[in-house]
Amino acid sequence: MASQSVRAALQALDRGQREAGLALGLTRLEVLRLVELPQAISAMIPTFVNQAIQLIKGTALVSLITLTDMTFRAKQLSQLEYNPVGIYSGLLLAYLILCYPITILGRHLERSKDKTLGSPA
Repeated sequence: MASQSVRAALQALDRGQREAGLALGLTRLEVLRLVELPQAISAMIPTFVNQAIQLIKGTALVSLITLTDMTFRAKQLSQLEYNPVGIYSGLLLAYLILCYPITILGRHLERSKDKTLGSPA
């Protein structure tokens, strides 16, 4: 999945970027490292942030919190307590506490990368 994100970001670049780098006498590796990757990274950040959030939601966090278990337990509690709104609101809050910091980090990375490349934010 990550390789597809990298491939798509590199293919989205204008072909003229590579041609300009080669015209300046750079090798193909130098063009990739100095011209193409810095531009492609800003396109990859949102995809990688999304994948990180999916990873958190889909797996156990250091064997302390299993989110699928949290969802299962919320379902059990809502059936026992007849209060699904309150229980699922708590579950929503737990997901928010886990995933929101990653979203903020991703936004920060996108903005800092845009400033580095001189793109409008």
